[in-house]
Amino acid sequence: MPAAPPRTQDHQLVLDELVFTVRVSRRRRTVGLTVDRDGSLLLHVPVGAPWEHVEQLGARSG
Repeated sequence: MPAAPPRTQDHQLVLDELVFTVRVSRRRRTVGLTVDRDGSLLLHVPVGAPWEHVEQLGARSG
């Protein structure tokens, strides 16, 4: 049986009219941005990333 995914709980970040789902992962070492087919925005961040840094990245992406 495969191991459980190394992800913690998802969070939401709202900047102006953009809504990001923030996924924090224990395995991730860098930040990534994904735009799904339905237009939803996913911001992937490593554990321990300061929330201020996550907000800045979201603001720059929007």
